[in-house]
Amino acid sequence: MSDSERIAALEAENAELVRINQVLMDRVERSTDLQGDSFSIFQTAVILEEQVRQRTLALERTKRNLHEAIVSIDEGFVLWGADDRLVVSNDRFRAMWGVPNGFDGTFPEALNFALSTQRVRVPDELRESWLAARLEAHRSPGRPMIVSDGHGNRIQVSERRTRDGGTVGLYTDITGVKTAETVRRQAELHRAVEHLTEVNTELERFAYVASHDLREPLRTIVSFTQLLSRHLEDRPELSEYLDLIINAGLRMNSLIGGLLEYSRLGSMSSPFETCDLAQSMAAVGENLRDSLQQAGADLTVLALPTVNANRVLMVQLLQNLVGNAIKYRSQDKVPVIRVSALDDGDHWLIAVADNGIGIEDSAQDIYELFRRLHGPSAYPGAGIGLAVCRRIVQHHGGRLWHENNPGGGTVFSFTLSKHQSALERSGGNSPV
Repeated sequence: MSDSERIAALEAENAELVRINQVLMDRVERSTDLQGDSFSIFQTAVILEEQVRQRTLALERTKRNLHEAIVSIDEGFVLWGADDRLVVSNDRFRAMWGVPNGFDGTFPEALNFALSTQRVRVPDELRESWLAARLEAHRSPGRPMIVSDGHGNRIQVSERRTRDGGTVGLYTDITGVKTAETVRRQAELHRAVEHLTEVNTELERFAYVASHDLREPLRTIVSFTQLLSRHLEDRPELSEYLDLIINAGLRMNSLIGGLLEYSRLGSMSSPFETCDLAQSMAAVGENLRDSLQQAGADLTVLALPTVNANRVLMVQLLQNLVGNAIKYRSQDKVPVIRVSALDDGDHWLIAVADNGIGIEDSAQDIYELFRRLHGPSAYPGAGIGLAVCRRIVQHHGGRLWHENNPGGGTVFSFTLSKHQSALERSGGNSPV
């Protein structure tokens, strides 16, 4: 039995004893026979009065102990009656919510005190909805809830219904617990990042070394096969086989070269800096001048923003996307390539649109390393361009995706944050 239930039981029993004692005393006063039943009744009344006195002392001791317990606990304690008026509370609760001593108002009035004293801070436009939600939670208490007071402390509120329809509440400051938990989680994220960075660096080093070392014997194979082919020109059936070996070796060399380029991205240590994307596109146009002229392409560059980025990687990113637009052009159209930017709040949205052959819907991830949707005879390349693009965008904290161009072709879009990223603050040395 809880302390409040014990107090209620003692009070009820005490009241019953008082009532019985009063009835007996009334009978004594009305009786004329002091030598008979009246005297016996009087003795019984005296005994009952002593029991009442003892029970009253026990009740007072229980109340005093309960009061001392409520006052001494670190948590805020409050008891609301069935009419939702305050019955009892401790200093901790009143300090938490700005309720004055002697307050005996209702729960909604206490909420208004908390708001008016800024023990709880809620924007004016959210005040009514916050009050409604808090009242609903109070009327139907369930799992503990977490609220923030005006000082940024985290308070856990646990409320339960009493048998008589009242509500008892316990308010526990868990700010320290939350802070410790946050620190612990941050430390585990930091350790995980360090581990992944170390693993990533080892993989990049392995890819670089493997790619470099593989190219040497591959070049030897191709070179000697070409020499052998020249000596066997009068054997067309053998020359055909040797040509297959040579072409396979060249494709393998291209794949290894792509892997080598991809692995080099992880070692980019140039810091993020002010980067004018218009200047980056000017460099792209210069680098791709011959390809643009041969294709007869119409390249339009609209106003582009200045961003915080790695300049070298921005040129590589834009050049890969424009280069793809040239490569995958339609043979019956003049290639039209349009580069534009859109202010998207916290980000810049950069788009490279073309009117080329487009990309059919597929379950394949076209941004995966060495992923090709066409054979090497149709469109040359190692299949790493889009993988490199995605890695560069992720390095800058953005995302890369593509959509069908309503006029035919494809629109590649990527985002760049307007704010300094963690990579920029660290000098851009984190692995891609």
